[in-house]
Amino acid sequence: MFRTFWRFRGALAPHVWALAGGALLVVFVAAMEVALPWPMKIIVDDVLQPTGSSQVHEMPAFLGLAGLSQLQLLLLAASALLAMTVLNAGADYLGTRLLNGVGERAMATIRAEVFTHLQRLSLAFHDKQRLGDLVTRTTTDVDYVRALMVSILSVLLPNIFILGFVITICVLIDPTFALIGLAVAPLLFITVLFYRRRIKGASKEARNRDSDIAAAMSETFASVRVMQTYTSEARHEQDFRHPE
Repeated sequence: MFRTFWRFRGALAPHVWALAGGALLVVFVAAMEVALPWPMKIIVDDVLQPTGSSQVHEMPAFLGLAGLSQLQLLLLAASALLAMTVLNAGADYLGTRLLNGVGERAMATIRAEVFTHLQRLSLAFHDKQRLGDLVTRTTTDVDYVRALMVSILSVLLPNIFILGFVITICVLIDPTFALIGLAVAPLLFITVLFYRRRIKGASKEARNRDSDIAAAMSETFASVRVMQTYTSEARHEQDFRHPE
């Protein structure tokens, strides 16, 4: 998938700083997603205690907060949780906006390059191609490329970091439990490899069907006067519903 960035590096080059900024923000959001439960841990473990209990767990002691009262811990943890939530939401919004903006601008550049390339091809090439198919390649397929590039940075990248953070924390806290949790990883990996080719084939078939629909519509409505003159609407409808 990362080969897509290299393939379209010319369209992405003018937006490299925005792309890098968006990628850093989504990584920051991934780190914040892992850190957000820790203030709640302090509230549950050290604030919500039976009356008269003075037990202090590792987290406040590690942060140098062992001398605070339960009310002070509650106020501090609640404030930290609120600040982290607001900061996380702001970073998520800004990162999504940057990545989507880069995706839209890169898509416009790629689409213009495809259009320029197609109109310079020979008449022999255009005689063999369907109009709807060319339109679909220029519009829908380019949008698929944009969605892929944005999804890699906004979905795949942060999830990889979240998985890495969670695995690291589990190993540090309880290695045995972490190994038990990771025992299903090989099975999941084998399942993904097994269905990968099927998913790619189904996706390719879906794109071909989209091209068939676009070609049928463009060819039909381009000759709509002839179609209505010879009252061939039923045949065109049948061809549209059941393409060969």
